[in-house]
Amino acid sequence: MKLIILKTNLVEGLSSVEKAVGNNVNLPILKNILLKADQNKITLTTTNLELAINHYLSGKIIEQGQITVPFFLFNSIIKNLVTEKINLEQKENNLVIQTDNYEATLQGQNADDFPIIPQISDVNSVISVKTDDFKQALSNVIIATQYSEIRPEISGVFLNYQDDQLKLVATDSFRLAEKTLESNIYEASLQETKIIIPLVTAQEVLRVVKEDDMKIFIDANQIFFKTENLEINSRLIDGRFPDYQMIVPK
Repeated sequence: MKLIILKTNLVEGLSSVEKAVGNNVNLPILKNILLKADQNKITLTTTNLELAINHYLSGKIIEQGQITVPFFLFNSIIKNLVTEKINLEQKENNLVIQTDNYEATLQGQNADDFPIIPQISDVNSVISVKTDDFKQALSNVIIATQYSEIRPEISGVFLNYQDDQLKLVATDSFRLAEKTLESNIYEASLQETKIIIPLVTAQEVLRVVKEDDMKIFIDANQIFFKTENLEINSRLIDGRFPDYQMIVPK
């Protein structure tokens, strides 16, 4: 792998994938970031096995390839560079970072050892939304969510699609918030769907998704948020959301 990339783009990409970096003693490679140069795109990938984020960057690809390196060390070096143009080159299992007045070599690991990111199995179950509308609805309800080990089913945002209505709901047993997205601001091609999106995943969608349009793919145990330059893949919470409608005053 050999490429030239702008620091501004690389720093933005590193910020996007930072929260998905793992910290598993039994699988230390989760502390790494996967850098991949393939055809006409550069991909940054991190995962903690519950959440995975891909960020696509533009740059000049001289040679294709892939390597994983420690995320936080790589991130620290890139942020402290003073030159905008950065050369990255893979030499066996090392990554050489070079600018006009700086050079560093990071010891990496074979990309084949990096966990495979699950892909969505049903590409036809999709909701297309305007990003700002979805993020506004998400921010309206996420304040009522609180992480709970005892009751994992309330540790996320309930997404309910039925009767051509898309509802987002959250509760911590004391507070309840519900927001309905009108059908004129989204398109959906899926059956009735009821899932629980983990709180961390919802927070990452609010933090890193910035493009105008977003597609949301859903299958039995995962959700996949996709824009032109970003992908967020997350496991769903296994549980039954409380039947909150029984307690809402009519």
